[in-house]
Amino acid sequence: MKASNLLALFISSSLLLLSACSSEDEGTTVTPFDWTISESNADNIVKEAFALQNFDTDLSLNLTSNPDTNLKSAQNKFITTPSPLPCEKSGTLNFDVTGDFFSGNFTWVITLAACDNGDGEGPATGSVTIDSSADSLTNDTSSTIAFNLTSQGATVTGDISVSVSGETGSQTSGFNLAINSATGSLSVVTNQSFVTDFGALYPSSGQMTITGPNNGKILVTVVDTNEVTIEVDADGNGTYEFGETKLWTAL
Repeated sequence: MKASNLLALFISSSLLLLSACSSEDEGTTVTPFDWTISESNADNIVKEAFALQNFDTDLSLNLTSNPDTNLKSAQNKFITTPSPLPCEKSGTLNFDVTGDFFSGNFTWVITLAACDNGDGEGPATGSVTIDSSADSLTNDTSSTIAFNLTSQGATVTGDISVSVSGETGSQTSGFNLAINSATGSLSVVTNQSFVTDFGALYPSSGQMTITGPNNGKILVTVVDTNEVTIEVDADGNGTYEFGETKLWTAL
């Protein structure tokens, strides 16, 4: 991936978190995402939650693949490119990198000031802080992505953690996030870390709880790389009144 595309990945992925809270088409009014937990809405909410994890996956893959062509050129670009950078439509994006991006040991603070790329997902204000460490002997990496972003009346706070094991050839991840908007609050908490083998499209184990307005809950439990179980407690009384095991591809 070229350096410019790598930078775009982080910008677009940061805004992706906020697009889970709302969406719009050109010339239309923003429609807030419906976080109301119900049997009919559970799949949509789970999809949005895993969209957050996709950012985590994309980051870890970029930190561990083709470093000679990707990360070194990216680091050079960060050093030579003036900051802040103008966003496509309006606002700015600022970044500060300390440490050695090429080695995987760095802290990267991305700050958005009313950043709008004209994609209907902004403007966004706030920050994303990425702390990464790597072991050159084992090829293990670990990183934490902390969010404090606000856009279109919604705020995303919390963090995603990911570690990659060179020995086992797998990625372990988890997240602790809160989304607050006019339509209600949602939390996404990992009960059991998600483990995904290199090359696999879906995790082989893991569990998370999504809590929505009125304390409604969705329990997501990985069966294997083919199936996942989704249980719904829509009224928040502590009893999951609906449960279904389905193919990952159905999500």
